[in-house]
Amino acid sequence: MRCKPLSVLVLAGTVGIWFGGCSSLDIEAARRLADNGTKAATTVHDDSLQAQQHTAQAVDSIALSKFLANPKGSHTAVIDELDKEYATLQQLLALRTTMYGELESVYVSFGDLVRFDVAAEMKNAADNFIGSANNFIKVIDTVSGATPIGAISAGAEKITQTGFTILGEEAQKRRVANASEVIRGAVERVAAAMAAEKVYAVSVRKGLALQRQTLLTELERHDLVSIEPLVAQAATQVGTEPAKDVGKRLSSDPALRNAFIAWQRRLFDRKVAAVEQNYEAQIGLLTALVAEHKKLEEGQPIDLAMIEAWIGRLVQLQAALAKS
Repeated sequence: MRCKPLSVLVLAGTVGIWFGGCSSLDIEAARRLADNGTKAATTVHDDSLQAQQHTAQAVDSIALSKFLANPKGSHTAVIDELDKEYATLQQLLALRTTMYGELESVYVSFGDLVRFDVAAEMKNAADNFIGSANNFIKVIDTVSGATPIGAISAGAEKITQTGFTILGEEAQKRRVANASEVIRGAVERVAAAMAAEKVYAVSVRKGLALQRQTLLTELERHDLVSIEPLVAQAATQVGTEPAKDVGKRLSSDPALRNAFIAWQRRLFDRKVAAVEQNYEAQIGLLTALVAEHKKLEEGQPIDLAMIEAWIGRLVQLQAALAKS
């Protein structure tokens, strides 16, 4: 934090005390950062919810593929095996979703601190976020194989501590600066944890996404799938509709049918690539938040363009993955 420290002045043989403050901190900039931080936290929270849902659906796809490959096998054994294999990934995603929900609360409270100087609420929200972040980081440190990130040290108490000599607007500015420093430190560690999760989980999640192809192959092998929706999807892309007899034509032309299945696999490949891009966008957004908090604390003009750009990118990726 760049608030001015306590200074001691000696004048005419007497000791006088000048108490520095945070005059350079821009309260209006803090308000805008709080609002954008809330949007950012909501976006990553929604993203984590989507990842949880897609992971569960992908595991279900693997189960069905295995059932179709061996219809007479033990379905219960397959389910137990899959639950065990993907338990850590599902735990990580659940912890991440909880953590980002607490980050939403942090930025809402940060906004309230800026507008109404509600310090106790801000401290409680920060404590809850740090606690949930540490739960997430603990699992990451166990499974990633990378250099441990370590727990975030408690420090939210500084939000309510300004000293007895700083009053009014200067006291509020110091509380805002202290809160910003706590948020920045925690978000920076979360960004590092997300980088570690990417190394651990992206290959697993890519493999899960590819299981959609396996399921399509099994459905096709058993003649249980209709290709007509793929034709309708392709027709929509060029602004038209499929022919009325499309089903008959597909059933009489295996090569044509296989062409649409190959096209569907290409679409699956794009979804797989979006998984890694999604991690990069989340890390970019968190890093941008850290940078703007640092500027705020140093009294520099903040620029929210990068935060807004990363939010937009994540929303695009969420839309792309939602179609998978």
